[in-house]
Amino acid sequence: MNEILISSFLQGVLAFFAPCAVALLPGYLAHFLQKNTTEKNKFRKTTLYALSTVAGITLIYLIASILFYTVSSLLKSILPYIVITLGFVLIVFGIMMVFNKTISFSFHAQAKSKSSYVEAFLFGITYGLGALGCLFPLFILLLTQALTHSAGYLFFIAYGLGMASLMFAFYFLAILAKTFVQKSLMKILPYITRIGGVVIILGGAYIIWYQSGLLF
Repeated sequence: MNEILISSFLQGVLAFFAPCAVALLPGYLAHFLQKNTTEKNKFRKTTLYALSTVAGITLIYLIASILFYTVSSLLKSILPYIVITLGFVLIVFGIMMVFNKTISFSFHAQAKSKSSYVEAFLFGITYGLGALGCLFPLFILLLTQALTHSAGYLFFIAYGLGMASLMFAFYFLAILAKTFVQKSLMKILPYITRIGGVVIILGGAYIIWYQSGLLF
């Protein structure tokens, strides 16, 4: 149980670094800093921005979880085969990432938006879609494991904490060391993509191994 919770938390950390999502950070960071460089109560407001973004991400994952549980009850007999197929898809996607061939989401904030918190929430939705799009098979594996435990909801919470903790760290680093963060993001993004590709290939192989072990 504890091992699965730790694994769930680490999957949440990995989801934060999903190349489809992390590529959004430089553009949003510039927009965020432009609107929040002279405001008072930065720490309180930054906390609220981070909470708004986490709420957007959580909404996407809740919807995905509900849809998965609905479909899994209807397709229970063939679900392992679907997950294995997605494992192969994940390996292909990981290989594309290693060779810097990725699919990324974009985020465009309107300059005259009424609320920065709404923008942060919408950014969370976009970020959640990107992360889920990259690592959907791994998230399905997490949910499949959760189905076999009475306290499976703890896996989802651990996953969310892993991703949320890094999102909070991103926001606070942005206001404490904005120049360093901006430069660092641009430098490390290509490496994150390739390293993420290797991790995703390994994740796809693990999914295939794990589900095959349940079938045979």
